[in-house]
Amino acid sequence: MVERARRGYVQIVKRQVPHAVLSWRYFVPGQHHMVQLHKRSFLALWTTRPWVLWSAVALYSYAVWYFFYAWRQSLGAWRRHSANLLLHAGVPRARQARDLLVLALLHSTPPVFYYRYRLYAYPEQQWLNFVYTHELPHWHRILSPDIGDRSQSLMTQKNDFSVEMARRGLPSVPTHDRVEVAEAMSKDTLFRQRSVFLKPDVGSRKGGCYALVYQPNTRAYHLQGAHHDRVISQDQILDYLGKNRLAQVYLLQPLLKNHSRLEAHFQITALIVVRIVTVMVSGAPKAICAQLEVPIEGQFEYVNSFKIDLETGRLCSVADDLGMDHEATQRLNVLSQFDVPFWSAVVSLAEKAHQSFGDIYSVGWDIAITPDGLRLIEGNLNWAVAVHQGHGDVFNLQA
Repeated sequence: MVERARRGYVQIVKRQVPHAVLSWRYFVPGQHHMVQLHKRSFLALWTTRPWVLWSAVALYSYAVWYFFYAWRQSLGAWRRHSANLLLHAGVPRARQARDLLVLALLHSTPPVFYYRYRLYAYPEQQWLNFVYTHELPHWHRILSPDIGDRSQSLMTQKNDFSVEMARRGLPSVPTHDRVEVAEAMSKDTLFRQRSVFLKPDVGSRKGGCYALVYQPNTRAYHLQGAHHDRVISQDQILDYLGKNRLAQVYLLQPLLKNHSRLEAHFQITALIVVRIVTVMVSGAPKAICAQLEVPIEGQFEYVNSFKIDLETGRLCSVADDLGMDHEATQRLNVLSQFDVPFWSAVVSLAEKAHQSFGDIYSVGWDIAITPDGLRLIEGNLNWAVAVHQGHGDVFNLQA
């Protein structure tokens, strides 16, 4: 009860963005189908709880947004970015201020997306061609309204997913060991003179994950995680994991390595992953966008993302980011001069994997390119849209 009250406080009282896009275009006939999808996403939000509860939540949430957060966030975004946008793109600061208020007040959308998605390059009537992260869970739900228990389970349970993909002849990541919730990790489980990746059976975005790197020359182990990156003794590793592992089942899987071409070009040993999104079109999976996620050295959870041309597998140049200095942009553009190896096989693997989930409209797949070939790491139902759209992908989704 206390935990539910705490979550409610965070999700309602402390929330600084609306729960979904509420646009004036919902009330105008003849709008683009993407506007209709946004409207359906907004309406779907209020069907997940009793209407009396959600009515109260909506009144509070949108009142706070329109009378406080919309103005505050618009001013903050304008102060942070307007001068740079004027300098780099010549967009007058007065026009930016007007556009930010239109986005925040007439579309109830956080104004930071004006810069993140480069909305200044599009007319206002096209702004709802984009998907925004504050509406993301509801958006995915309306696109895939009839997900079965099997698909939901396989997309949630990483070990079951891996076993099922292997059963279908697709190259997944096997599990060495499984540590149950009440089971302590032991030396016999962890320290077998091999490198392993530890992750929760249910999780996302590397939350609670660790890389345990074995160094044969010294027979030492190096634990890497979001807040831990140093060589320590086996006893210290066990003590650290005992105190910090999440209260759920953990999987120990092989620590994948990068293909030699990736490692040589990016000069990094941390695993580089292809995130490729597929959608169902007339009953057949089709890739619609992809990016290469390259870890930032020394930062376990953060990556540099490069858009991949779907036809050629070539990385695209990085557009100037208002929050990134020119030298950093130039360095990333040097790295973008690269063709992803085995690209046609990567696309084929993602589309074949999606064939097993005909009741899901869209999936974001994580695929590794290793010295031993491709490895399908996982599929994501609630895949992130912001990075793809920040790279210039404008979705034309159907439902």
